[in-house]
Amino acid sequence: MAEDDHVSSLHSEPNETSMTDGLKLRVMAITSDIGVRLVGSFLAFLGYIAFFWRTFKSNPGNRLVECGSMTLIAFLAMVFVSQLGGAPDWLILSWIMLVVVLCFATLFFLAQRVFRAIQRHRP
Repeated sequence: MAEDDHVSSLHSEPNETSMTDGLKLRVMAITSDIGVRLVGSFLAFLGYIAFFWRTFKSNPGNRLVECGSMTLIAFLAMVFVSQLGGAPDWLILSWIMLVVVLCFATLFFLAQRVFRAIQRHRP
């Protein structure tokens, strides 16, 4: 008889309170996970910004370092904002275009530096 009660309890409909409690627990777990990820991402973002800003300020006039630092800061900011998840598509696309333009500018300054170094070492 006890087995019949166990089998019937498996096939019975779950009550409404257990479903809402389970849903609340899942929502709380997801919310806390998102909060931890956002705080961690924000702290990493601030650390990188501080590092690149210090590099940027310690090399005045070096366009390669300046442009490269701006590229990395823009990229990391884009990653942080995209993790927040509510940014409109036009903002993300504009940011991607900015990062691509900054990447090409950085590559231009790198090529310019290499070209000048080659010219100086020619006999």
